[in-house]
Amino acid sequence: MVRNGVVTLLGLRFLLRSSTMTESKNERHGTHTAEPILISIHPRFYQLPGMAILVGTAIGLMRGARGAGLQFQAENAHRPPTTLRGWYLYRKTKNYKVILGGLKEGGKLGSKLGLTGVVWVGAEEALTRAGWDDIREVGAGLFIAGMFSAACELECLLCHHSWLICWQTNYHGEGIYHWD
Repeated sequence: MVRNGVVTLLGLRFLLRSSTMTESKNERHGTHTAEPILISIHPRFYQLPGMAILVGTAIGLMRGARGAGLQFQAENAHRPPTTLRGWYLYRKTKNYKVILGGLKEGGKLGSKLGLTGVVWVGAEEALTRAGWDDIREVGAGLFIAGMFSAACELECLLCHHSWLICWQTNYHGEGIYHWD
């Protein structure tokens, strides 16, 4: 939908300086200059998933590195090195395995948390568009809790508990945002 040089597509607003032309002519010098097409995206769409990716990557790096180091020690406990060169190669190999394990786990957890952030923002936006702006955080939280309950195949009682905890947490946290 185009209105006054603003194109709205899937919740994103694209601001156009000139709705019909992207080039303007300088009358005095006879030169053409290109006008930029400005894109305005609400910060919520990239801040929350971006921070979720950063936090997930940091947590995954730490957990993956620790797990890979312990796994390497457990696998090689029966044959410790005996020479100086052997200890050097043991430490070198362990360090490489720790780095690789940390990067793998960081990528996995970062992408999982980033996807969760994108779904959260999408659920909030869907509830806002549906006219339920007052309960968008609660609704997004319940949607995420339902997703995790289905993904983890929780029993019915645990599913109800996760929904209840999510509702209570988001409902009471709602007052912080709307404090007058």
